[in-house]
Amino acid sequence: MVDPLLARLACEPASERARLVRRVERASRALGFEYRPRASRAAEPHPLALTPLVLPPAAAAEAASLARAVLRLHDALPALHREGRPEVLLACPLERRSREWLALLPRRGPSTRTLIRIDVSWTEDWAPVLFETNATAVAGFLYHPAAVELVRGVVAEAAGWEGLPYGEPPDVSELLFEFLAGAAGRRGRVGIVEEPPFGPGDTEMPALARRFSRRGLSCVVGAPWEVRRAGRGWSLRGRPVDWLFRDLNLHELPAPGSPRLAAFEAMARAGRVLPGPGAEFDHKGMLELLTSRAFERLFTREQVRLLRRCVPWTRVVYERRTDGPAGRAVDLTAFVAKDPALWVVKPNRGCGGEGVVFGRETPGLFRRTLERAARFPGGWVVQERKDTRRRWLPLLRRGRLSLIHAYQSVGVFCGGGRAGFYSRVNPKPVVNVGRGGAVAAVFLQRR
Repeated sequence: MVDPLLARLACEPASERARLVRRVERASRALGFEYRPRASRAAEPHPLALTPLVLPPAAAAEAASLARAVLRLHDALPALHREGRPEVLLACPLERRSREWLALLPRRGPSTRTLIRIDVSWTEDWAPVLFETNATAVAGFLYHPAAVELVRGVVAEAAGWEGLPYGEPPDVSELLFEFLAGAAGRRGRVGIVEEPPFGPGDTEMPALARRFSRRGLSCVVGAPWEVRRAGRGWSLRGRPVDWLFRDLNLHELPAPGSPRLAAFEAMARAGRVLPGPGAEFDHKGMLELLTSRAFERLFTREQVRLLRRCVPWTRVVYERRTDGPAGRAVDLTAFVAKDPALWVVKPNRGCGGEGVVFGRETPGLFRRTLERAARFPGGWVVQERKDTRRRWLPLLRRGRLSLIHAYQSVGVFCGGGRAGFYSRVNPKPVVNVGRGGAVAAVFLQRR
């Protein structure tokens, strides 16, 4: 089925399309929908797919259920790691610095809550496929609502529609607001800490802080070393705060005991830092644990069935015997090396598609990477390749409009209740904005 917006855009004369590009870029800057492709360059309008991804309600509901199941593993992993379970330590190795920070965080209470984003796609028959999960330094809280506003307003108006024929998606910025207000209260005081710089295109957080402050939740953005003692409380950049939201991993910080982080550490020990310990786990090896019989007790029976259906066969790479996709024991590296086209090898941690090798396109590189990965247990995973949906759409990037045949990845945000969505598209299998991709608005099909 051809998207009606795409069909309308294809019929527009070049002058009208150029006018649309200018309007979208002006509106993008007004909404703070900007990014900085390199640190040395000025911020520019964020790449955008001008037609949205429209999810069937059943697909959206199933993706939300999948995110809630994955959240259960995030919440359980700190205790499983402390127990020293060998399969957990190999699937989710933590740097020494992370372990030191986790050791001082409270194990109960509101500061243990986690807000995650899983990345999924769908096959042609709308079967969901889970690729990875993250819980800190995830984008989309501002970018997706901005993309929705641009499509709903500027693009739809250019197409001559008074309204879009789609159902409204959840606002993911509202999920973050509710997550913070759930701890601090709707009139609370929250500091958002991350690595600088904080300029346009560097981070979503300053714009989100202003948006939340207008609603009564006082928010300020700064670096973790800018937290200070203020009487009996704390402050960030001179403004009082009662809670911190860390938009970074703990292993990125100096070790506990650093004088620069004394106030941040005090707030962490006092249970005043979100998200909780489960957010420190972003390993792709988690997908092996999600389908392991050893951890089925963490999930409901329905969730176990859902995970088996949605999680591609994934194994942490080292010389080992393990169950293959058909359930029969195999020698992992020898089994995978026989037919590289079926597999993808990835670093266990990291983002942006760095280090991902597709066996179908580069079998020689795949085998060499697999051989190297086997020498570093816990550092890499191999994953069954799943072919997912592609669609034609118009992509606006750096003032130029082009038509691409795009892969699409949908981030599903969940903190235990409602879920929200954030989509990216790319003509390449690694769906990342920095690799030629763009953000796409997600809407829901009307029932």
